[in-house]
Amino acid sequence: MKQSTRRQVLTLCGSATAIGIAGCLGDGDDTETDDHNDDSGDDIDDTETGDDNDGSGDDTGTEDDGDDSGNGSVADLTLADTPHTGRYEFEVADLGIEQFVWEVQEIDGDEATVDVTSDLGSDFLEEETITVTPIIPDGFSDGRPLNEDLDIDELTSARFGDLWYPINDFANVDLSTLSVGDTWEETGGLNYEVTDTDSHAGLDCLVVERRIIDELDFEYCVSTEHAMILYSADFDETGEILHELTLTSYDG
Repeated sequence: MKQSTRRQVLTLCGSATAIGIAGCLGDGDDTETDDHNDDSGDDIDDTETGDDNDGSGDDTGTEDDGDDSGNGSVADLTLADTPHTGRYEFEVADLGIEQFVWEVQEIDGDEATVDVTSDLGSDFLEEETITVTPIIPDGFSDGRPLNEDLDIDELTSARFGDLWYPINDFANVDLSTLSVGDTWEETGGLNYEVTDTDSHAGLDCLVVERRIIDELDFEYCVSTEHAMILYSADFDETGEILHELTLTSYDG
């Protein structure tokens, strides 16, 4: 019965749009999350500062929240951005993938040149150099685009994309505003909470738990400086880990 309920909930979430998600962020705990909500109500500050992600305005939102996270946050970053060059190596458990490498060679404005390598086997692309551009999809059905022509699922697998690039879950979240204690909700009973700090391969990250109703579904550790998931796991109804992804090496 739990599995059926979860599938119904995820089906409902599949109809959500990025705009809808942003609205859901405004339904969270006003005390803790208004610094990354779109519904803070201060339209004057938005107009004056040009800050699309932080409705709280000029001096208090981005700077203070970035300092609170303790992760070297860069303002106005989402998971669609590529802010740093470097070689990121990941290990993946129970997905038929042993290693995934994301090597950012060059950044030119919003574009990044990336060498992607994975050992998914002959049925999948093993190595390619791609150009990455920041695109936030309109909805869950639009996937996780790396640019106008390529989706991360085409390079890896859908479940890998869920773990490493959950763009729809974080689409309109300015990562620099996140800090421990923040909570927010999305359509269909998805609840998020920043519960702790951690680090992987020398990079700091914030632990984010995703629950369906009250049941732990995913756990992420997101770097608010590198705009990247460094660790993630998904869980079955008993709380056992199904799949796991871990950053094991970073060379900047």
